[in-house]
Amino acid sequence: MSVGLWLLVALQVTIPASYYLLRDDRDDERFAWRMFSSVRLMHCQVLAFDGKTPQERTPVLLARHLHASWLRSLERGRKHVVEHFLATRCQEPEVHYGLLERACTSPSGRPLPRTHYRYDCSLRRLEVVQ
Repeated sequence: MSVGLWLLVALQVTIPASYYLLRDDRDDERFAWRMFSSVRLMHCQVLAFDGKTPQERTPVLLARHLHASWLRSLERGRKHVVEHFLATRCQEPEVHYGLLERACTSPSGRPLPRTHYRYDCSLRRLEVVQ
């Protein structure tokens, strides 16, 4: 009985730990131990743009297109949400790419490097640039 209990405890520790050690999206904390993380304490703002030509970018009013919970997921940098949102921008006429810029500050107020997401509508591919 005690071996089974220890296996259960080991499993309960291993699964959440794998999200810290093996995940590719550092900002996605859905299954992580949030009490050990400062990601939730960061303050982030996002700006989105529709790209009609390589030089022309049109701002997207996020509050008009998204529910507050989805906007919060963009602010947290959830890669799958960012990719889906930018892919939906490709449905607009003459949009060739979607851009999202994420600017965050650390819990201490120090600015962190900006993250730029670019979704190419013709290739259907998301690129992430720090």
